[in-house]
Amino acid sequence: MKEKGSDHYDVKKFQEVLDESYMMIPDSRARYEKGLDELHSFMKSNEEILANDGDWISVARDFLNENNRELIGVDDECPKTVINDLRDGEDF
Repeated sequence: MKEKGSDHYDVKKFQEVLDESYMMIPDSRARYEKGLDELHSFMKSNEEILANDGDWISVARDFLNENNRELIGVDDECPKTVINDLRDGEDF
């Protein structure tokens, strides 16, 4: 726009809009991450109810997996931490 000799006011307004757009990106990213976290929490806390694997549940699980928020299924088992062999003062 500057090279074409556009009106100074138009260039200034366009720059303001562009700057505002750049400021929206971090906010949008934060809202996206928050939404992923909320979906993950919902799926985790309601996994027994949602175990029927309906179409939307499968889509939500795939979406979470694609975004590195993997769910442990109802049938999957978390590894247990064995603390019986720890000595006094030893961290696990």
